[in-house]
Amino acid sequence: MPTYTWFLFLSFLAIFSPTHVAARPDGDAISIKLDRGKRIIVEGTVDNSVPVNMMLDTGSTCSVVNTKLAKRLRLRTILDNVPVLWSDQVVHRSLVVVPDIKVGPIHRPLSCPAADIPLSGVDVIIGRDLLRSHIFTVDYEEHSLRFGAQAALKYRVPFDTSRKEIIVPLRIGEREISLLLDSGSDNLYLFENKVYPWLRFNPERLGALLRHVTTMRRCMMVSLSNVSFGGTDLDQIQAVVLESLPNGQSRQVEWHGLLGLGVLKAKRVQFDLRNGLFSWDR
Repeated sequence: MPTYTWFLFLSFLAIFSPTHVAARPDGDAISIKLDRGKRIIVEGTVDNSVPVNMMLDTGSTCSVVNTKLAKRLRLRTILDNVPVLWSDQVVHRSLVVVPDIKVGPIHRPLSCPAADIPLSGVDVIIGRDLLRSHIFTVDYEEHSLRFGAQAALKYRVPFDTSRKEIIVPLRIGEREISLLLDSGSDNLYLFENKVYPWLRFNPERLGALLRHVTTMRRCMMVSLSNVSFGGTDLDQIQAVVLESLPNGQSRQVEWHGLLGLGVLKAKRVQFDLRNGLFSWDR
């Protein structure tokens, strides 16, 4: 999305978002469910007391409310046709006001897009607009989530907190690429127009793939070897190459794709969005 478009959209949020409500102190472990192995689903509430399932999505700049939930709660629409970036595609959605959203120490009102979320049982996507000042650790063995300062895990990769996105390096052979670290993804996704022709592979075409609230995309499955992340060898991994969008439908993003947490085969992961550090144990 062009810089001026992002500035306009974020300005709308600044104008129409209610005043921030002080968060309660960080609490104990919160139980989570795992979708497709690594996607993090946690129970929270909206509109003061309505229980909902929320997915923590570090790949989303802004949080999103399911259109069905917005209609059921009669959330107020303040803007129509707002441009929102998902992976490498700009979509347009309505902007609604959520009087109160609560998960763990996060407790505040919010203005965010409403969209059809094609993930079964997910009512709200929690993006970096709500996660940006927090540290949280996910334990996949205990199925738990903890907010608050914790000792960093064994393997570590820093990222730039001045950016809107969490961008991390991945090395494939002798080449280093930049990826959006995306807890809402279940795999490694590469954008065809970013990796072709320097990345040589023998693709297997898979047909259509649904990616969050975007449209269906044709894709290819590829095998990659000699892959490392944060100095850690990931051995041979599978990646999904998303075919390029037609001209005019895709933003010229700086990163080469999306890194889902399932690729790491981690027992625990930690996002320190306050200090710019991602860490994990295997």
